[in-house]
Amino acid sequence: MAEQIAHTKNGKIEQFGRICFYAGLLLELLIVILDKSSWINPLEGQMFRVSFLLFACKLCVTKYSKKEWLAVLAAGVIAGLCYLSSDRDEAVRAVVFVASMKGIDHKKALRVVFYVTLTGMAVLAMLSLAGVLGEVWDAGAGYGIKEGSRRLCLGVGNSNALAIMIWALMTLGVYLFHEKMKPVHWMLLGVLTVGVYAATMTRTTFLIMAATLVLAFVLEKFPQIAEKKSLYIGGTAITAVGILFSVYAAYISDWYDFMPGWVVKIDRILTGRIASIYAFENGGGVLENWKLFGDPDYIEYFDMGYVRLFFWYGIIPGLCCIILLFLFNLLGVVPSMGQTQEEKVYSKIDLMYNVLNQKDKATLPAEEYSKCFDEVDLAVMLMIDSLPTDALKAKAELVAYKNVMNTLGLYVDRGGKDLVKKYKKRLKGLDMKSPFIDELPYIYEANLYGRYMMNNKIGMSIKRGTYVLKNSRNGVFQRRFVQPILQGYMAYYGYSDSLRMLMKDVKRYSRDSQLLAFSEELRAKCLALSKGKVAPAFTMMDEDGKTYQLSDFRGKYVLMDIWATTCGPCIKAMPGLIETSKQYENYDHIVIMSFALNVGQEGWAKFLREKDFAGKMVHMRCESNISQFMTDYAVGVLLRYVLIDPEGKIMARDLRREPMIEYINKLFK
Repeated sequence: MAEQIAHTKNGKIEQFGRICFYAGLLLELLIVILDKSSWINPLEGQMFRVSFLLFACKLCVTKYSKKEWLAVLAAGVIAGLCYLSSDRDEAVRAVVFVASMKGIDHKKALRVVFYVTLTGMAVLAMLSLAGVLGEVWDAGAGYGIKEGSRRLCLGVGNSNALAIMIWALMTLGVYLFHEKMKPVHWMLLGVLTVGVYAATMTRTTFLIMAATLVLAFVLEKFPQIAEKKSLYIGGTAITAVGILFSVYAAYISDWYDFMPGWVVKIDRILTGRIASIYAFENGGGVLENWKLFGDPDYIEYFDMGYVRLFFWYGIIPGLCCIILLFLFNLLGVVPSMGQTQEEKVYSKIDLMYNVLNQKDKATLPAEEYSKCFDEVDLAVMLMIDSLPTDALKAKAELVAYKNVMNTLGLYVDRGGKDLVKKYKKRLKGLDMKSPFIDELPYIYEANLYGRYMMNNKIGMSIKRGTYVLKNSRNGVFQRRFVQPILQGYMAYYGYSDSLRMLMKDVKRYSRDSQLLAFSEELRAKCLALSKGKVAPAFTMMDEDGKTYQLSDFRGKYVLMDIWATTCGPCIKAMPGLIETSKQYENYDHIVIMSFALNVGQEGWAKFLREKDFAGKMVHMRCESNISQFMTDYAVGVLLRYVLIDPEGKIMARDLRREPMIEYINKLFK
């Protein structure tokens, strides 16, 4: 009873902390939006104090480890010194805010930031367009902008600020919703990037938006790149170059008349930002004016971020910020730095069992391997017993089971009956219906399911997909596991019985709306290409440059061979198809043609001549409309055959060569 009361009390305290955090976050967002408007907020200072107190309340009711408290204290001391020396409280507020974020769902908080900011910017835009508050156009000159130029600002202070806000919203939106984004969404963001530049004439923001969009698109399409250390090392190197250049700019600006020629050129590209460092009273932000901690009299604004950081806040606070920035970059190079306590436990378990994978299973006797396994397994169990919470213990045990199947399970088939018994006994405690499975990181959940299904002889991917749908309660995991299976089966086998069964299971068991929508979309595409449906139209050229449309063959049977010059099986099958074409060359109501997917006209025609395929049958070239053709006919894996009847309807598709030829021979026998 006492434990229950304590649990309830702790829950209410945590809820109070979350309310304080989100109230403070909303207040901070309101301050930012008002600051971007032309309205002078007389209560800005008081609002900042209230938000600070709300975050402080969240910090006070949050449980931290000793290391976390030490980190907060150290950061607080540096921020406090910064405040005392410069009268700027941003560093103190930043430390309290970051510390208060523990236990907060970061993605949820970022969604709040996104929607509130987007709404606020929309309101400012409407007020400016209505003539109530703020200007629609910014006629400001300077920094490379001609006098009298009209630049869109939509109620925001200036065009640069508007462009930066749009970039921030775009970046945040891509991060939050990238899994739902389709090609059209990426194209629209590209149009937005160009449109922002055309409307605001902000070159720097344009380059940043374009680079952000390209990088996000590449990482979305090739997620394995995100795992490469070179990406993070490159980012760190670029950051370091930017910092060093800023320091050099602060140094050389004091000697503007003696600047090297290459610096002068860079300054012109930067529209005088290096020279502007020195253009204030007493030398402005030149290097010799920098102090260990800031100065209350240092209020000059420089359009170079790192110079402003060191000048306003001081060298020591600036270096602390730089070190923190580098540490964030290094999270991708040293994975353990970014791991939670749970993930560190899982990694430790993996490393402990990995000793067994380094054994030579081909020569190591079963008895010796069994002994090695017992030593490692006992050490893992003792480590798990020492963990602080039951939930963490339960999840760590699941990770251990995954490793047991990955070590002893791979050895057991050749280890004799005793090892088999030990293996089965060790797995008795594994509960695949445990709710903690869904709380594991994706890679661990996927490996656990994969090894378990392998252990239980669930070999076909269709059956594995069904098993995951029936047993997993994690909708995101279901989607990430099952969606590639749907795509693969569609590409290889078309709308087969197996695929239809899996789609039914998706509809019956799926807990993810995106997976349901994808399955229905794929089903609709399959049905559109099923027997009796009208075949998608096409217009293409043959090897002689003559243009054909599908409608030209109305009244005839059309056998389509979809191939590519890079497809070995396609090329191997072509002579057999040519023989079939010769067999039916006197049949006026039969047309056999090939559709090459990957080459231009000259290279394609040369390939046909070299392989002695030219002139033996009708060869069509898919070039400008290749994407549309592949989409219309759901072309995934080659080789692919489609048979169309005299009414222009699909008779058969997705058959391999031998079944298709046999089908045709029976049809015209």
